[in-house]
Amino acid sequence: MGQPQCFCRVFLCALLAVGVAWINGCKRPPTVIPAAQRPVVASLVPAATDLILCIGAGEHLAGISNFDHDRPELAGLPRVGDYQSVDWERLEVIRPQILFIFQKPDRIPDGMRQKADALGIRLINVRTERLEDVFSAMKMLGDELNEREKATAAIEKLRSRLDRVHQRVAGLAPVKTLFVFDAAARSIVGPDTWLDDLLTLAGGVNAAGEFKNRYPEIDPEKLKSLAPQAIIQLLPEATPQVLQQAKKRWESLTELDAVKNGRIITLTDWYIMQPGCRIGDLAEQFADFLHPQTTNRNSP
Repeated sequence: MGQPQCFCRVFLCALLAVGVAWINGCKRPPTVIPAAQRPVVASLVPAATDLILCIGAGEHLAGISNFDHDRPELAGLPRVGDYQSVDWERLEVIRPQILFIFQKPDRIPDGMRQKADALGIRLINVRTERLEDVFSAMKMLGDELNEREKATAAIEKLRSRLDRVHQRVAGLAPVKTLFVFDAAARSIVGPDTWLDDLLTLAGGVNAAGEFKNRYPEIDPEKLKSLAPQAIIQLLPEATPQVLQQAKKRWESLTELDAVKNGRIITLTDWYIMQPGCRIGDLAEQFADFLHPQTTNRNSP
């Protein structure tokens, strides 16, 4: 009886090994994009650069904007221009297949088109004026870079985060809020903008909703007439001198309810004026400020 039992054990072990190998063989392997199918791109748009990093496609970047924030993921990449000027000599060296720009289609200079055509570079507009444009841009970038799976995952993650913020403030009275993005309190954010959309999502309503311009200028009298309940001042990477100037400005406007009630917050992170991957952070900051009773730092 010893030999048959031994044979059975050997047979079962072999069968088990085959089964494990078959199961492992059925697992979906991670998608690997061949090097030949990885487009090399350059970006003149900081928001586009950030979204490329957001979807996990930073290896495609060969050049970035003059205005891109210094960060480890972009170390060593040449700066190839901005919305005002383009360094075509550098682009000729790195030879990207695509150059991301932010222009109205009918305002792209003929000279830019001609130079891009001469170098075999495709110009692609990345316009993120509204909140939903951010998600459209992420999808487009995923398509153009052959990184659709990564883009889809990043979109779902960001949408989920924004949904959680919106659920926090659902049913609460919106707070009349004014966005200011200079120290003198003259430059404000109007309607039809991604910041306006994000404010609504976070439980606010734009005190400048009556304007037709997206980024209007106002005088002190108009500021008073808007009567904001809260003020969010956006001063990315402001110096101590600029912050002191802003403080003095608010101290001179004590008749504003937002000033009297101490409902002013000044944000200085580099990304606060950029419709990119950090909009989830911004939405949480807005909701925390406008509806502090809903804040739960332990939530996922």
